Amino acid sequence: MSSKKHKKPQTQPVQPIKSTHSNKNDVYDDASVQGQNQDNVQDQSKDTAQVSSTKNSATAKDQQSYKELKSFAEFLIKDSTRLLKKYPDRISSHVMMEIRQAKDELQAMLDEKRLTDELVEHLNQLLAFHFASERKSLLRDNVESIAVALLLALVIRAFLFEAFVIPSGSMIPTLAVNDFIFVNKFVYGIVNPFSEQQMLSFSMPKRGDIVIFSYPCQPELDYIKRAIALPGDIVEVDPNGFVYVNGKLNDEKLIGEFKDFKDFQATNLENNTCSQLGLKPFVYEMKADIHKVDQAHANDYQSSDHYKTIHCTDQLPTAQRSTTNPHIWDQPNKQICEENAFGFQKLPVFPWVVPEGHMFVMGDNREGSSDSRYWGFVPFTHLKGRAGMIWLSYNFTTPAPYFIRFDRMFNIIHQRP
Repeated sequence: MSSKKHKKPQTQPVQPIKSTHSNKNDVYDDASVQGQNQDNVQDQSKDTAQVSSTKNSATAKDQQSYKELKSFAEFLIKDSTRLLKKYPDRISSHVMMEIRQAKDELQAMLDEKRLTDELVEHLNQLLAFHFASERKSLLRDNVESIAVALLLALVIRAFLFEAFVIPSGSMIPTLAVNDFIFVNKFVYGIVNPFSEQQMLSFSMPKRGDIVIFSYPCQPELDYIKRAIALPGDIVEVDPNGFVYVNGKLNDEKLIGEFKDFKDFQATNLENNTCSQLGLKPFVYEMKADIHKVDQAHANDYQSSDHYKTIHCTDQLPTAQRSTTNPHIWDQPNKQICEENAFGFQKLPVFPWVVPEGHMFVMGDNREGSSDSRYWGFVPFTHLKGRAGMIWLSYNFTTPAPYFIRFDRMFNIIHQRP
């Protein structure tokens, strides 16, 4: 019996486990692998960033495309409405219904922000086919819209409202230097925008109104003062700037010393200010109108506004003035302007009768204002409007950001106490 020999299976030798701590080369190799891994991660991050940037770019392009599509859709809806209203007889009722349905579908998709090129193009093709000669281009529509807006702005500026800036301190404390105001140009009448002269009168100013007018000595200049006396009034101003109308002193009440000239900035007539005269400025408050010529004109002259003035004295005059033998104005403004070229020489102090169609004006800063005391009465035809609201005010002598006078912004001038 023979015995079979079994072959032993071949076994591969077992490799010893190497310690990374005992072999410097192994440690170096691990570091290389880690560096390669980091490079792979960075490459993947770059790829991800590029994909993200591509997506963002695509999204931005999509948004821009949708914005343009939306603009064109709005134009088509507007244009189709105009064409259907203006040319209803050009098309049959069936076509009209088809266009209206396409317009309504487009409007619905526009509201739901689900516009498609197909819907927009469908309405566009309908309008192009049935209203080829009557259609407007998008450019023409935009140009017309801009032209209408510009024309409207010009009409508003010429006939309704205009912005002015206060350049001097003659109306302190009511208006400060660098007050920006809106002026109501329609309140007294219609002003010719070319000649800047009033060509149609609606009403006359009231005492106390702050009026803008063409300066009688240089009509190209605009002045702003307060209306003090009106046609038929007998007006007199004493050397300290206190006003008598029809023999009666204006009802002024001393408030106290005025200490705010620095913030209000210097007036253009610095030689006439209280400080230049070596005097202190004092604030008075007065009612705009306590005088009436007669009962028949009471409604025309009535005003309930109060306002403040500045005088260089704290002593109110007590004596009343006579209205007998008032001086009739017989010198035209042109002659006064030529004789008083610099506007600093006051007219004689005696009662004057305000002529018909004119008014006597003064600045609230009584000793810092060139007004009717120097160059006479203002014709109503020179009126441009009445001051309405301060919409901005600043003083660059004050450090930023405090140079903006927030407390003066959006003040209604004729309702200020």
